[in-house]
Amino acid sequence: MAGKKGRSGRKKSIRTLMAEAIDGVDQRLPEVFQVLIDKALTGDKECAICLVDRILGRPRLSIDANTKS
Repeated sequence: MAGKKGRSGRKKSIRTLMAEAIDGVDQRLPEVFQVLIDKALTGDKECAICLVDRILGRPRLSIDANTKS
């Protein structure tokens, strides 16, 4: 049985598709971070917070377990 030209073979697995998508994102990360840096330097508070959270990590929420109800 003949298949359609240019579409022969098996479809790509979801694992392959996800790996390709992640590779695409990885290649564009420097651009994304540069945009965040530029916006943070011009005063965008949310971009600045995002960068600081990524660099220093988000502050941990402390819970006082010694309180009496």
